[in-house]
Amino acid sequence: MIRNAFLVLFVVLCSCNGIAQEKLPEIETVPYVDFYDQDHTLKFSEGQFMLGKKHGTWTYYYRNGNKQEQSNYNNGYLSGSVIYWYETGQRQSEGNFKLIFQRGLLASIRDSAYKEWFPNGNMAQKGEYKDDVRNGLWIFWFPEGDKWKEVAYKNGLEKPINGWDKDLKQTLVKGNGILLDYYENGPLKSRKAVQDSVFNGLSQYIFRNGQVEMEGSLVSNRKDGVWHFYYENGDALKDVSYSNGELDGPYKTWYPNGKLSVEGQYLKGQKSGKWTWYNSTGKVYMKGEFAENAQNGLWTYYFDNGQIEAQGNFERDLRQGEWNMFYKDGSKWKSW
Repeated sequence: MIRNAFLVLFVVLCSCNGIAQEKLPEIETVPYVDFYDQDHTLKFSEGQFMLGKKHGTWTYYYRNGNKQEQSNYNNGYLSGSVIYWYETGQRQSEGNFKLIFQRGLLASIRDSAYKEWFPNGNMAQKGEYKDDVRNGLWIFWFPEGDKWKEVAYKNGLEKPINGWDKDLKQTLVKGNGILLDYYENGPLKSRKAVQDSVFNGLSQYIFRNGQVEMEGSLVSNRKDGVWHFYYENGDALKDVSYSNGELDGPYKTWYPNGKLSVEGQYLKGQKSGKWTWYNSTGKVYMKGEFAENAQNGLWTYYFDNGQIEAQGNFERDLRQGEWNMFYKDGSKWKSW
């Protein structure tokens, strides 16, 4: 078993590095077929195993007999072409995977041209992956076949170039304007201001029902200033402050009934200063201070009638000194 495992690893290494070997000991592969039904009339999948792992070409089928997926494996890892189909037989997507060593382990990543189609056969998107992230020019279309957007990617970073709305009006021209995103076969999902192919200015994200989900400013692709979040009915959910993409400044959340739930502040991504929690009727049930994201100083907990339930000090999330507990009528219960 150890010898066979070594041979498998050697074969994989050779395939990763493109090393041609004249004579390698053969490792037996075992054919495998699986079915939807007990009578073995509706094929679900077929392929082969090598030492208990998928190897070579594997094909999966829909119940109607049409192909659903055809993928290539090397010792259990995706390696080579991967193709998906819709149940109608229309091709859905195609791309390739390659094997690399990542953090000392063998990994399978996308690395090739990629294409995707809508169920009606029209092209949905095409571009290229390099080392598992989008790279170069990607083009996207609406289901009707009209162009939706052109985006350049560099190491996965999105740089919008041109964009159109569903009425085919161009809203983004040569990296300047508004980029619109849509739910699949649905309404508007987001609108984001773009300057010189960088997200700068007001951005809105929208629920399927048309209500704004969240809105605020992006500066060089990062959230900045106060962002407003909403429930699906349009009521306020929370206000969150950012600086250069990091939580920084006042923070508030509300219950669905409109009552304040939490208020506090962040400093460079960490909870800081006084924080207060309220119940759904608007009464305080907990308050205290944070320092560098840890509970620090005096903390007080309340019953729903407003009386103190417990009170004591924290130092870096650890209880310190004497803590006092009280009954709901305000009389002291115990100290520890």
